[in-house]
Amino acid sequence: MIGRTSSKIDVVQPLCNGVISNFDLAQYLISHYLKKISASKVFMPRVVVSVPCKITEVEKRAVVDAISSAGVRKICLIEEPVAAAMGAGVDISAPHGTFVVDIGGGTTDMAVISLNGIAISDSIPIAGDAFNDAIIKYIRRKYGVAIGERTAEDAKIAIGCAYPKRVLETYTVKGIHTVKGLPQSLEVTSDELMEALIEPAMQIVRKVQATLDVTPPELLADILTDGMVLTG
Repeated sequence: MIGRTSSKIDVVQPLCNGVISNFDLAQYLISHYLKKISASKVFMPRVVVSVPCKITEVEKRAVVDAISSAGVRKICLIEEPVAAAMGAGVDISAPHGTFVVDIGGGTTDMAVISLNGIAISDSIPIAGDAFNDAIIKYIRRKYGVAIGERTAEDAKIAIGCAYPKRVLETYTVKGIHTVKGLPQSLEVTSDELMEALIEPAMQIVRKVQATLDVTPPELLADILTDGMVLTG
């Protein structure tokens, strides 16, 4: 629907950068799907919610309030890297350091997990949406063509990279020429997208390095042996 709606319909995002930006809509969205899961108002399901590492107590309270308003009484908040590690099949209860980097839509969360808890964690508001914005700005600056978010997302999925590919790939994007005002299609290469994506990608890399800098040596030794888990 993004970019394809009539003037009577607005596409909104109740969640922005990993936190609730529109409380009423988030509340309605959650209650809609909870009704699909459980038709009974007596037996409501227990809910586990993953949240970014560095959100404030006020933002956590907003998440709990939005879900409890649908009738749920048992709510458990867990950090996104912990949920990602469990989803990736990592044994988080072991006395062993596991480094998880979770690149979402609005935020990138990273954490070193050991003994069912987070030893070190950090978060940066740069993720999938920032990559899309970087592609849109790059194509507008280089070719004078304005493209939409959906087109940028498709191009990113098709040929996006942060390291040169062995075989150069191309993708056709369509948009409006900002000077002529006419529709235009052009072919972009994977190297061009790498040029667009390298800056936000390097910001994530620098944050990962900063997190590793403050990780205890014993846990760092485990990470050096096993590598890190990249999810998103």
